Amino acid sequence: FNAVPTTDWGSPETLEYWRQTWAELCNAKFAEKGLDIRIDHRSYERQGVELLPTVHEGATVRAMEKKGIRTEKGEFNRWIKATNAVIRDIKKKIALLFDWIAEAKAELAKPQAPNLVSLLNAYYTSRRAGAYSQKGKVSNLKEMNETFNYLRANGIYSLEDLESRVSEHSAATESLKKTLDEQTARMKAIKQLYDSSAAFQSLKPVYDGLQKIKF
Repeated sequence: FNAVPTTDWGSPETLEYWRQTWAELCNAKFAEKGLDIRIDHRSYERQGVELLPTVHEGATVRAMEKKGIRTEKGEFNRWIKATNAVIRDIKKKIALLFDWIAEAKAELAKPQAPNLVSLLNAYYTSRRAGAYSQKGKVSNLKEMNETFNYLRANGIYSLEDLESRVSEHSAATESLKKTLDEQTARMKAIKQLYDSSAAFQSLKPVYDGLQKIKF
C-alpha cells in the first residue's frame, strides 16, 4: 500500500516547533516560580556546547535501572555524566586561570613590575578583604597556601611559567575531548551492530521458513 500523509506531524519542522514551544513553556513556568534553571530543546552540537550527549535509554532500560539492575546503556550514561563533570571543572579552572593571567599581565604592564609572589599576595589580600565571614577568610587563606605549594612543587616562579602550564593543561583537555568523541562514535557503531544482530536473530526463522517453501 502507499501511505498518504494527511498532516505534517511527521515533518522535522513540526517536531522542531513542538520541541521549541515546550521548552519555552517550561522556561516561562520556571521564571514564574523564581527557579534559576532553564532547558534548551537543541542538541549540545547545535548549542555549541563541548560536552558528550547521553544515549537514549528507553522505558525498558529505565525500568531495569530503577530496580537496581545495572545495564550497558546505564553504565555508559553514568560514564558520560562523570566525564562531562570533569570536563566542566577543568574548563572552568582553565578559564579562571586565563582571566587571572590577563589581569596579572595588565598589572605587570604598569610602571612597577611586581613578581608572581607579590601578585598572588595582592590577589588573595583583596579576596580576604571582600570576604563576609571569618569562614570565607580562612578559606581564602587555605586556598592561597595550596596555590603557593602547587607553584613551588611544579617549579612555577613566573607568569610565563604559569601561562605555559595552563596552556599545557588546555591542550590535554582538548586531547581528552577528542578521545571521548572517538569513543562515542565507536559506541554508536557498536550499537548499530547490536541492533542489526537483533534484527537478524528475529528474522532468520522467517527466512529459513521461506526457503523451505517450494513455489
